[in-house]
Amino acid sequence: MNSSLQVGVIGTCLSNLPAVFLMSDFGCPRLNNAAVSRSDHFIDTVIEGNRPLAEFETMRRYLDLPEDDGNDSHRFLLENYRETAGLTEIDRTNPSLYENLIARRFDLILMDNLSDGYNRLFLTDVHGQETRFHFPIDLAGPNCQIWDQIRRFEHREVPCMSAEQSASNWLRIIDWVKEIHPDTPIIFSLPFSCTSEDAPERKAFFDEFNAIFPAAVADRGIALLPSLNPDRSLWKLPDWKHFDMRIYKGIAGLHFTQMQSGWKELALGAGQAIKKEVRLMPWRPLPGLRSLLANTLAVSEAAITEESCVDRTENWDSLKQVEVMTAIEAAYGIQATFDEAMEANSVSAIRQVLAQRGIAAADDEAAVSNIFHDVVNRAYAAPDALYGRFIKEGAKHDISYGDMLRQIAAVHHALAGVPSGGIVAIVLGHSPHIYSGFIGSVLGGWVPTMLPPLTRKQDPEVFRKEIGVLFGRVQPAAVITSGVYAGLIPSDTGAQIILVEALQDLSYTQAKNILGSTTPLQQKGALAFLQHSSGTTGHKKGVMLTHDQVYHQARTYAQAIKMQTGDVVASWLPLYHDMGLLTSFIIPTIIGCPIISMDALEWVANPTMLLDEIEEEKAAYCWMPNFAFHHVARAGDRNRTWDLSSIKAIISCSEPCRAAAFTEFSGRFASMGVDITKLGTSYAMAENVFAVTQSRIGKPVSKAAGEIDSYLSSGPPLSDVQVEIRIDGQPQSEGVMGAIWLRSPSMFSGYLNLPELTRERIVDGWYDTKDLGMMQDGELTVVGRTDDLIIISGKNVVAHELEDQLNAVPGIAPGRVLVASNYDEASALTELIVLAEPVEDGVDAGHVEAAIRDLTFTLSGVSPRKVRLLPRGFLIKSTSGKISRSKSLEKFNAQFEISKAV
Repeated sequence: MNSSLQVGVIGTCLSNLPAVFLMSDFGCPRLNNAAVSRSDHFIDTVIEGNRPLAEFETMRRYLDLPEDDGNDSHRFLLENYRETAGLTEIDRTNPSLYENLIARRFDLILMDNLSDGYNRLFLTDVHGQETRFHFPIDLAGPNCQIWDQIRRFEHREVPCMSAEQSASNWLRIIDWVKEIHPDTPIIFSLPFSCTSEDAPERKAFFDEFNAIFPAAVADRGIALLPSLNPDRSLWKLPDWKHFDMRIYKGIAGLHFTQMQSGWKELALGAGQAIKKEVRLMPWRPLPGLRSLLANTLAVSEAAITEESCVDRTENWDSLKQVEVMTAIEAAYGIQATFDEAMEANSVSAIRQVLAQRGIAAADDEAAVSNIFHDVVNRAYAAPDALYGRFIKEGAKHDISYGDMLRQIAAVHHALAGVPSGGIVAIVLGHSPHIYSGFIGSVLGGWVPTMLPPLTRKQDPEVFRKEIGVLFGRVQPAAVITSGVYAGLIPSDTGAQIILVEALQDLSYTQAKNILGSTTPLQQKGALAFLQHSSGTTGHKKGVMLTHDQVYHQARTYAQAIKMQTGDVVASWLPLYHDMGLLTSFIIPTIIGCPIISMDALEWVANPTMLLDEIEEEKAAYCWMPNFAFHHVARAGDRNRTWDLSSIKAIISCSEPCRAAAFTEFSGRFASMGVDITKLGTSYAMAENVFAVTQSRIGKPVSKAAGEIDSYLSSGPPLSDVQVEIRIDGQPQSEGVMGAIWLRSPSMFSGYLNLPELTRERIVDGWYDTKDLGMMQDGELTVVGRTDDLIIISGKNVVAHELEDQLNAVPGIAPGRVLVASNYDEASALTELIVLAEPVEDGVDAGHVEAAIRDLTFTLSGVSPRKVRLLPRGFLIKSTSGKISRSKSLEKFNAQFEISKAV
């Protein structure tokens, strides 16, 4: 069992003692357990919150009990049986289960109602305040001391509850827990009656409860452990009427087996079964090793250095070593061997244990963890868990973590001869091999980059030429592609061509053998991947991103949008754009979120397929550019409905966010579970890995004020991102429109092989985004570009780069072509416009315009809405000899009466 699994107990010894063995024998972390004396008291104290003081604290306060007298029944069980269970200490400072029910995610919750039949409840007037005490007063041992003291005060005994009352209470408790932990398996242990032979009333209570409760809980989706009534020789221990410890140890083994097998269909008793998907190892930020050791040893962080070790550091002795390694295992999600636990008795030795598992502590300045180190760990711990579903041409193909491990290992094996740090270009259509090729490259220390494949409408020869230019700059050491695209890959680069059709079909065991010997730990500053940003194929810029930059962004952004392990992401976004690559692949993979991936071209033709998958897979997140909100809202049968209540947020980014898109989308889907509070916005770019800002999850997005009130705010900057609005390089106050500059720990390292451009865009640690925006009330609104980048349906088109290529079209006068955008209010779309002048009069305008249209689509993937061959001299040039974009557009708008250009 992975030590990150958390087990909670709402019950008595029947649940607590198996949990103790889960801790001691099966590697669970130290548990936050609590015995529940009676269900009515739990409801009153925890659910209804009427009595916030814990029972033990109340007893101590009003009865003047010493702090360590053994009267705390919540701890008494563990204290009495720690030697039997092999425990060496109980940490009394741990928060109770009650304190953690809201804050912590549990992997298993154990329950039983034994106390309802054993414990008596007393209402006692203590110093003028009514106080509830409850315990089995027939117990021997220190609890009798409590009774001796309680008898000094006025009190009345509340009658024992009936079996029907107990069943009703536990149904309420179960429903309440499920609201907080809807996906956590619950096992309820039916109470035994064999040890109540000397108390007929209790035996009758247990027998009646066991007869009515299974039917009452049948539709709750929990598992029932049958009533245990073993031979009398196994229920002994003179001071407590418990079973022999072998019984509880056996129950713990059953629970452990169930967790390992994934909770898929395990009948336990009375026809009950748990039907749960495998729980993934939760993602969490890695703590600093020095601070973790300081907390464990109760010393200042300054006292922990790289030389700290057993017998030389305060409080760190051979006995404390066990607690140190227990804390290390829990914090980093590992399971150390016995030898490692004993020998890792210094800071450097602990770092080595972590490094062997591809983990770098947060304060390890020499190395960082590979961004995908948890992928392998999850595949080992839960190979049957869902990694993703891939949909193509109507077929759905589910990929488990075990399947992904096999594919990743095959890629790793195929790249074995490629030098470490070499760039791996991935040129593939919609396929699971995109994911495994990328992850396998990163895990092996290579640097992948995702490139757009040839589409059906592109000219293969133009594509081959443009990708050749890009390969000349990137100089990939290897290319992962398929036979469909292999002929288009330049043959003179010397890159190793790896066809996905030829990858080895490895077994899970073979995959583990290949990856088990790797140490996916990276040196500080090592590149994780290249993200190509902006421009036609040949002009794309390689954004260099390191492991620490990407991991930092994933952690910060996940916290901003409240993303948790297990949340499902639904997407049609292509992965060669940064929005799709990060939101619908890399960040979910780091956090541990299943991905539902659709082909972008198929989605365009059938946009409601996205809604189908959200409903079927209970997706929590989705990202789309502004135009897509209109596209989905206007598609399909207007009378059809979907259950979209699982959505936490559908987030707009990639192009300026407009209020009309959210109004139309929420207007259609609010009644289906996506109202305006579930629509969010983000300002993002590859140069910051992804997000710069994010609107507040669960709250309506603010509209911009003043002259830009048709735009939506993109939200406040992330917690670690600084944003400035500048004019002529000088920071401006709120309410002033200007260029957007940013600085953050996630900011990129520069553009590959473009040092001059890097120096131009990164100045004194700040990045000039070339975007235009305004800060209002601490939130950023983005309205466009300060240069000539045009965003069409989420795709970037750099005007001057496209103009350079279009100048080669026969019939166009050199230097007399203009690429611009136009926002059409009716369609809510930003349209691409190309204006040009002929080389001479008499040119066939229709033929030239068709050539412009075809080449524009081939280079950019965008089909221009309007192409015009204008009279010679129509386009206006500036004094510098360049075409004046604004004046030429004004002239065109005035003469041709089209909508106002943007």
